[in-house]
Amino acid sequence: MQRFEFTLRNTKLTSYRLLAVWLLVIQLSVFIYLAVYDALRIVAITSLFLVAAYLAIRYFKLKKNNQAFSIDSITFFILSACWVIVGFHLAAGGMLILGGLYHLATNAIVFIFSAQEIQQKNFPSKVYPWSSFSNVILKDDVLTLDLKNNKIIQGEIENDTNVSEGDFNDFAQKQLSKEGYSIS
Repeated sequence: MQRFEFTLRNTKLTSYRLLAVWLLVIQLSVFIYLAVYDALRIVAITSLFLVAAYLAIRYFKLKKNNQAFSIDSITFFILSACWVIVGFHLAAGGMLILGGLYHLATNAIVFIFSAQEIQQKNFPSKVYPWSSFSNVILKDDVLTLDLKNNKIIQGEIENDTNVSEGDFNDFAQKQLSKEGYSIS
């Protein structure tokens, strides 16, 4: 049974990461400000240390594996825990929500093609029957899925799959022809 898996490039990932850096800078600035007050000094300094330690560990692990440094959703969850320690539960809830949204937004966009269906693995995951497509084509590392309801899903393939465009397009044409459609 043939099966193809493609990961599409997330074109908004840079914007999401930049926003995460700005949120982190704002949060750390607030903790520095709270360190001025005697009542919150120890808690604020501890929070700053926890976040800085996690980011340093993450930085060195990524550099060891020759990967670019970026903030992950765990950073938001650590910030949320710090806000709970400080006693600002509303800020903690906000960081939990932002951490969850950041995690969902930065997940890879993965499509899996099988003879029965097409699965979209990122959030929200979806399963499409072949009958819902009028055209599916891979050309120059760009995957195009044309749904019958005039919606188009299109993206550049991120991973090097070594999949022949001809093999995939032949597979897609066979699946669509089973449903009474063909690739033009």
